[in-house]
Amino acid sequence: SSNFDNNTAGAGGAIFTNDVNSVINVTDSNFTNNKANVTNGSGGAIRSNGELELNNVNFINNSAIKSGGAISSANNVTITKSEFINNKATDSNSFGGAVYVENGINVSESSFDNNTAGTGGAIFSNNNTITVIVGGSSFNGNNATVSGGAIYSNGKVETTNVDFTSNNATVSGGAIFSNNTLTTTGGTFTNNTATTVSGGALYSNNNVTTTNVNFINNNAGTYGGAIYSVGNVSTIKSSYVNNTAGTSGGAIYTSQNVTVNGTTFTGNIVKSSTGTTTGGAIYA
Repeated sequence: SSNFDNNTAGAGGAIFTNDVNSVINVTDSNFTNNKANVTNGSGGAIRSNGELELNNVNFINNSAIKSGGAISSANNVTITKSEFINNKATDSNSFGGAVYVENGINVSESSFDNNTAGTGGAIFSNNNTITVIVGGSSFNGNNATVSGGAIYSNGKVETTNVDFTSNNATVSGGAIFSNNTLTTTGGTFTNNTATTVSGGALYSNNNVTTTNVNFINNNAGTYGGAIYSVGNVSTIKSSYVNNTAGTSGGAIYTSQNVTVNGTTFTGNIVKSSTGTTTGGAIYA
């Protein structure tokens, strides 16, 4: 294995790759305490203009000021069996505490714990034409001072058998914020919070589909304790337990249509010290 510790640069604290046609493979390696330390610094550990493939790589305590506390990539990123722990993008207007990506990203069998940024506590995807794909992974304790506690995407998001626990966004999307469709299959969302506004677990500016997903103890300051959607919501064989919102939609809030099939709602609540509260389970 290879180790990269305590390296510093303006961009790509440990590694910078410039060739857009390159494919970088990193396997069985550790990146610890690397920094991208200038005002627009990106990629605390790695800044890549080419494609990046990671397998069994650990990123711990790396930081960048502007984007990608561990990784910043202008190209596709594939992450397998890797860990991201305590990475940070430190500026108040920063993006992607662990990973910032301008193109496609596919994550499998990986974990993201306690990463922080302004937007997208663990992952920020900037491309509105691609889909963030995550499978068989976990996101725990990630934090965004704006939106997208674990994941923020300007494109679509698809998760399969992914667990999101105790992620937080100060504004909206405690676990995931998507500017396009959001599809989640399997997995559990537990104790995620959108402190002031909407979508304790999920926030979408398009349609949301959940299948075989459990939402437990998620909280939104205003709308949609578990889910807030500008589009339609379809929830199939899922469960919503003890989710809370401040104004409307203890479990689900949508401004469009809701389709419910084989789904249970238990103990969801809307509670406010002032004004009227509406839709303990669903507001549509």
